[in-house]
Amino acid sequence: MNLFAEELKKLLIKRKLLWLFVAALIIKTGLSFAFAGQHLLFSDAGLQAKYQTCMAILEGRLTAEKERFILNEKRECDESEARLDQAFEQIAKGEVDKGQFDAILAAESEYQNGKAVVEHFYKQYEYVSKDPDRRYFVDPVGWSGLFSGSQPDYLLLISVIVLSAMVFNCETGSGMSILNLTSAGGRMKLCGIKMLIGCLSSVLLVTVFYLAEIGAEYLVNGLGGFDAPMQSVPVFGNASRSLTLLSLLAGILGLRLLGILLLVVCVFFASVRGKSMMIALISGLSIAVIPVFACGSSGLLYRLPVPAGFVIGTGFFKGTEVLQASGGNDLLAQFREVTGVYFILLVAAVILMTGALFALTAHQYVRTGTAAA
Repeated sequence: MNLFAEELKKLLIKRKLLWLFVAALIIKTGLSFAFAGQHLLFSDAGLQAKYQTCMAILEGRLTAEKERFILNEKRECDESEARLDQAFEQIAKGEVDKGQFDAILAAESEYQNGKAVVEHFYKQYEYVSKDPDRRYFVDPVGWSGLFSGSQPDYLLLISVIVLSAMVFNCETGSGMSILNLTSAGGRMKLCGIKMLIGCLSSVLLVTVFYLAEIGAEYLVNGLGGFDAPMQSVPVFGNASRSLTLLSLLAGILGLRLLGILLLVVCVFFASVRGKSMMIALISGLSIAVIPVFACGSSGLLYRLPVPAGFVIGTGFFKGTEVLQASGGNDLLAQFREVTGVYFILLVAAVILMTGALFALTAHQYVRTGTAAA
């Protein structure tokens, strides 16, 4: 058996990390479906049917025909509301009897029952019409569910940290590993294989978790309009970048992978340098979590080369958000967009840091020939 297969078996089977992987995936899938179920706009079957009908008509770029449709629906609802108000006044004055009043209510029930759906799409029309070239009609429920989070996936972070800490904590039980530890070349080869397994496992975990999120939203709420501009989702309404929603999904996955790989090599280095499983776990959790609480909601998290901001990912694509100051006409920036140049520099910094920590881990491992205990 070659060394790669031996180390992979040792990590996944003997150290039972395969079961950790499976358990984390099951929990993540359950949580994703539970979270997606909270985003349903209309639980009533009749309203949901009308919602789907309107969405099928309106989805995509705003056109004159779609504009006429939504304005006509809104006009009919407003006219129905006016007729109901008139009916209530008439029955209060005794101008109509109860039978006539009930007939009016029955005639207007179709408009009134679908009023909530029409109001929803009219608000979306108002949003889309402000910038029709960059804002399309899309089903916002699933997309907002994917992109509205402001916290990293803590289950993912914990799973990756435990997996990474275990990579250099399984030196026993293999004669080949012991033989490889007797020479610098052998230690370098063994270290490279261990880090490769840890990185590949973490990349797989991130990807599977991300697909679980997307799959849950797709199956529960639906995800359409992959070719629509990302500004179609209100959370990115002010963004300056020109990306489709499909490109946005790919971009966020890429950033998550960068953030996780930086976290993984930090844990590798702590394992080899500290020679302690506990030090590796505490270091990993500190690096992953402390910046989240230290930066808060200020947006600073997306301006630092730390794993958490990249694991969230969405903040790098948002536009500048402003609020009107209380008691005045001044506008205050609640969130500032990460500009293109700064974004490139930040990504380059993360890549360089990851490479440097990778090299330092290998150097320390070769020099000492020992791993975490």
